[in-house]
Amino acid sequence: YTTVGIIRSLREPSEDSPVRRADKSRSQPLSDPNISRSQSMSSASARSDEFEDGGTHLWYAEKKRLATTVRLNTSKLQVYYDKLGFTDYAPRVFANLRAIAGIDPEEYESSFVGTLSEIASEGKSGMLFYFTSDRRYIVKTMTKDEHAFLLRMLPSYHAYVRTQPSTLLCRFLGCHSMQLPVGWDKMFFVVMENVLSTHHEIDDRYDLKGLFAPVLQPPLRVFLKDDQTARLLSPPQTATKQLWHDHEFVARGTYLNVASTVRLELLTQMTSDIGFLQEMDIMDYSCIVGIREFDAETESTELLPKNAIVSADAKKVYYLGFIDILQSYGLRWKVQNLVLSLVRDKRTITALPPPEYALRFLSFLHAHLLRSSADGSASFKSMTARSSFNYGTL
Repeated sequence: YTTVGIIRSLREPSEDSPVRRADKSRSQPLSDPNISRSQSMSSASARSDEFEDGGTHLWYAEKKRLATTVRLNTSKLQVYYDKLGFTDYAPRVFANLRAIAGIDPEEYESSFVGTLSEIASEGKSGMLFYFTSDRRYIVKTMTKDEHAFLLRMLPSYHAYVRTQPSTLLCRFLGCHSMQLPVGWDKMFFVVMENVLSTHHEIDDRYDLKGLFAPVLQPPLRVFLKDDQTARLLSPPQTATKQLWHDHEFVARGTYLNVASTVRLELLTQMTSDIGFLQEMDIMDYSCIVGIREFDAETESTELLPKNAIVSADAKKVYYLGFIDILQSYGLRWKVQNLVLSLVRDKRTITALPPPEYALRFLSFLHAHLLRSSADGSASFKSMTARSSFNYGTL
């Protein structure tokens, strides 16, 4: 029923909605030499000026309410809900955010036509998230507090994204709620761009938080008898693990093999994005990294999403994005910080004040994700020593 409400809302736009033709430069990769930062900034500034005409500060508090009828009739389920309450929050603002992201309105709507497949979240929050049929977008449920926080930070987030077209921050594209039948609570959910949106298979996925690994063990080669293939694993993980974290990332010696100019541009953008999150009093966010093979003979870099970067040797593609950026450092996190700091190494916990979390997070990305190729030639032993003594000192 969520997709029905989203489609209804898209088909009944607010008057004078600032939906414009999508910016096709959005599809150009970060490492594309033909697009300079100044050109992208000028384009974003033009869109910003156009959006601000007409007293749009009131649009952040705008709500569009719809009565949605849902009919589900399958071999396993027959449900009829009449006039469910659906609310679209700040619809003009999110329409503008979609335009900035280069998303065509008709293509966006078509992504929601069809059934959404629900999967369980891989995180610890317990929230559910759904992929659109083309896997370009994610619809994720939110708590009431996360919903309220998103709307509070929306003006600042909107202003930041307008002036930072290359931002790695999660792209919020819609904020909605659904009043379910009697006996159910109101459900809040947000639409986001899928950081790992590709028709190709992702070989490795990492969820990095900048956590310090006290004991780093050298990678272990495990010989699999079934297909006679050697795979690189880090104990005690298994070959079936799909999402890796900080420990495995460091133990494998993974890093972005990119040109020095791209590395500097990434570091600059990451520093800016993390600084914004710190100003918003946000912590517990992650950097999602996806890695796959790249075939330069059959693939074009022009068709890659903007958060995708081709390696210096043109053999791999890296997908990057900052996700889970709705955790404000409130009382719950402060209590966790107080308790966990007494029993655990602070470098191994996520319940940190935003300035400390930001410093540790950026230090990890600089030391491991963005380390230079010269660092990559170092032995595992020296890499472990660097991690133990230089990283995590706040």
